[in-house]
Amino acid sequence: MRIVGGDLRGRRLDVPRGMDVRPTSEKVREALFDIIGPRAAGVVFLDLYAGTGAVGLEALSRGAAGAVLVEKNARALAALRSNVERLGVGGRCRVLPVSSEKALRVLSEEGAAVGVAFCDPPYADPGWPDLLGRLAAFPIWVPPGILVVESAARSLPSCPAGFEAGRTYRYGDTALSVYRFSDKRAGLSREATP
Repeated sequence: MRIVGGDLRGRRLDVPRGMDVRPTSEKVREALFDIIGPRAAGVVFLDLYAGTGAVGLEALSRGAAGAVLVEKNARALAALRSNVERLGVGGRCRVLPVSSEKALRVLSEEGAAVGVAFCDPPYADPGWPDLLGRLAAFPIWVPPGILVVESAARSLPSCPAGFEAGRTYRYGDTALSVYRFSDKRAGLSREATP
């Protein structure tokens, strides 16, 4: 597996054999950044359930100002840290070795400002729909306020509270659902959702 676009294009990523994580394919990562386009440039990109870090590292390669990579699985975390070091982007990203819920609490307490978030939970994790439903409650969202959720194409998530639904894109058995944070108090722009 490798970075498919941007400054780090072509650089290889470590993906240990036999891992019980499902890395986002190169095809789906390329499609993701075609969808969100330049909206990820210049903002902090949050990668929940980061696995090996491929999506967040792709965001850095394509101009994100910074990335927060959240992963608690020990084997995936080792690969993620190896990839950050291999690409030399440690100064532009932060690895949080905790659950997504805890990471969101920490980022909220620190006053983090996230412009784009990607959520690719294990499809069998029973807790992620609940977390998705509470994402807007965490005061981390700044423009453009985009959330993209990767899921099985046969099991699409509901639009989370506090977000407006955009389009859903299907790539074989995988779907990318796009949402925009819609808290009017945050003063976010109302440009069209991809």
